[in-house]
Amino acid sequence: MTTKTANYSFTVRNEGDERIFTYKKAKLGLKTYIPMLWPGLILGVFLAYQKAASSQLHFTPTEKLSAGLFYGVFYTLVIPALVVILLNLLRRPGTFTLKPDGIFLNGSLYPYKDITSIYIKSPQGQITHQKSQSSGFIFAFGGDRVQSIGLGTASALASATSSVAMAGGQLSHAAGKGIMNSIRAKSYKISFLFGNKEITLANGLTEIESDHLLNAITSQQ
Repeated sequence: MTTKTANYSFTVRNEGDERIFTYKKAKLGLKTYIPMLWPGLILGVFLAYQKAASSQLHFTPTEKLSAGLFYGVFYTLVIPALVVILLNLLRRPGTFTLKPDGIFLNGSLYPYKDITSIYIKSPQGQITHQKSQSSGFIFAFGGDRVQSIGLGTASALASATSSVAMAGGQLSHAAGKGIMNSIRAKSYKISFLFGNKEITLANGLTEIESDHLLNAITSQQ
């Protein structure tokens, strides 16, 4: 009989009365890459034309056409892949530690007594799975140092990529929407309310990953 092992996006290490969390940012994949093929095609055709028409290539018209087709396919496939790889490189792991008296974050300590609630926030700004002090939630002792690309930066890159294809009408719109939806699906975050200020504890997560991490943070297990 084979015993299956559950896979989580984070690990927890106990050091005395502190709990150190290390979490991975959700990586972008095919759902981001495939919609980028359309803007990649338009940019690829432009670059391929420039390459084939370059005076450095002393080809016959037929050879230039073949070279143009080759470079068109090459740029179309490679450019979106490079964009996705870049985005994933920027979505680096993060760590945070829950201490007995508060959350240590970027060199500052946020005492638990001043934290009124902790919750998951969707990319659309909706607050879900909120747990408040009044409901009696307990922090599982442990601060945060987020090292990732935010939704704003990712959105800007995706928008810049998809804007190249606007001349394509509805197809371009669908491609841009697909890119944004794929990024949003992996841009959930966990935040806490410190007085009147919202502090981000972890981000770059899927909805399921953020739910599991929140449960681990507010559990004594």
